[in-house]
Amino acid sequence: MRWLVLCGFVLIFSLLNGQTIQSIDAANKRFWTVYQSDLSKAHELCNQTIQDARKINYLAGLGTAQYQKGVAFDIEMKADSARVYLLKGIKTLEQTSDVAALASAHNNLGIHYYYQYNYNKAIKEYQKANRFYQKAKMVDDMAGAYNNIGLCYKNTQKYNQALAAYNQALSIAEKQKDTDVQASTLLNIVAVYFEKGANNMAKQKLEEILPLIKSNEQLQINYTFTLGEIELKTQHYTAAEIAFLDGLAISRKTKNKEREQYFYDALARLYKAWKKYDLAFDYMQRYDSLRDVTYSEQTNQFLAEYEQKFQLKEKEELLAKKEVKLLRTQASKRKLKEQFQEKARFLSAAIIVIVVLLLVTFLTLWAYRLKKRSEALSKVILEEKSVLAKEMHHRVKNNLQIVASMIALQSRTMDEQDQEKLDAVIASIQSMAKIHETLYEGSTWEWVQVDELFQTLSSQLPLADGKPIQVSHEANHLKIDLDTAIALGLIINELFTNAIKYAFKEQEQPQIQLSLSSISNALLLVFQDNGLGFGVNEPQGTQFGGRMIQSMLKKIKGEIVQSSNNGARIEIRILRFKTNS
Repeated sequence: MRWLVLCGFVLIFSLLNGQTIQSIDAANKRFWTVYQSDLSKAHELCNQTIQDARKINYLAGLGTAQYQKGVAFDIEMKADSARVYLLKGIKTLEQTSDVAALASAHNNLGIHYYYQYNYNKAIKEYQKANRFYQKAKMVDDMAGAYNNIGLCYKNTQKYNQALAAYNQALSIAEKQKDTDVQASTLLNIVAVYFEKGANNMAKQKLEEILPLIKSNEQLQINYTFTLGEIELKTQHYTAAEIAFLDGLAISRKTKNKEREQYFYDALARLYKAWKKYDLAFDYMQRYDSLRDVTYSEQTNQFLAEYEQKFQLKEKEELLAKKEVKLLRTQASKRKLKEQFQEKARFLSAAIIVIVVLLLVTFLTLWAYRLKKRSEALSKVILEEKSVLAKEMHHRVKNNLQIVASMIALQSRTMDEQDQEKLDAVIASIQSMAKIHETLYEGSTWEWVQVDELFQTLSSQLPLADGKPIQVSHEANHLKIDLDTAIALGLIINELFTNAIKYAFKEQEQPQIQLSLSSISNALLLVFQDNGLGFGVNEPQGTQFGGRMIQSMLKKIKGEIVQSSNNGARIEIRILRFKTNS
């Protein structure tokens, strides 16, 4: 039903706005032509495409337009705005099945991070782009992404990783028999070996490039420049001179003045190192002169383009004035026709919207009533369950007290040693009864409030050699499961018993501090008294308590540490437990 509603709205918006998926895709393709000549028009195109795609909820077109707007901002060097739109585009495209667009978006985000010198993030984005290129079977683009990854590693001097990435790109180019990509990738590999100082390997790789660049003059220029730099570094000045002069000749032939400047600068550096200072000075002058000419040409070209645009604008204004009368006449005729069509479309759309809204309203009310009934039934069941559980804990507590009383009656007929053993058992049973009492008197019936448990266990302690014991406790409002609570209750009860029997014989103001806290996926129980400490007050009796503590520690995976520090200090680290805090 939700899909039916969505389809209805898409149909309505398509009728009202007259937009099609094909026109949005065409606008996104046109961006890559427009942005090279006019970034303001590129932004306008992206804004209109984003608006049109949103009207018909065309997510693939919307995400593509968003990340392309990020590309335009990136060219304008507005990094923050670029990153916002690139990430928006990726987030939108992740909701679609357009893996090709998603790959391109991640690749452009990688380029953005690269120019922000954030090479680690750039590598991650290029790797994501490659995964989507692979799904879309865009093998040529994968080679480009691997080359970009290699460049990031090279810039961070991670040469082994750079070579691994370049070799991946080379392998793809060889399978595709793309000689241009093979040659440019090998040049990248040569640059890595050159930076590492492995000049022989660099020359060996350069030899592999020669058969691949016979018809590509741009790659020939890059090849000669790289070869010349290697020969210059290794002080093979004659070979460097030949390479630079060959590159200069190709640059002049192809009228590539930017590269021609590079070779003038390279030759000046060569002759300076060769101590041919007159030639070095000559080529440096040529470099400065060409740079000034290039700058002047660029300035003149800009002024010419501006003047051409200004003159064109004047002509367009004159033509517009002549055409305005004709357009007004035609517009008045079209307006009457469009008004009639608009009313018809609006009426049809309104009927569809009303029907859909009525249907949605009915379904929403129906679902709301079902939800309320379900919530009420769940509340009743939960209340009944709570009452039954608390009644169960109450009965368990009563039964445990009855058992303790029966054992106490039986112990009166026994000798003093056996009676001491049974007293320990009675104390443990009473401890468990107190835990169940905490559950049926507390706010929850399945989780034990540790603060309440400590209060219950310490509220009725007997005197220690006729002296009352001051007990302080802290549990930070922790709630634990019943099994853990019973084990803790038995352990704490035994610790209380031992302290009362042995710790306070020479203490006028007996004190016990008890705490439970959650630390690093464990519970830490700390028992501290101000008595005699260990060694002097070790228990003698039946040893039942010690065995019982060890048994409970196994159950809760407890680790115990004992020490004497102004009294006995016992720390128990509990690894097996459940908590609701």
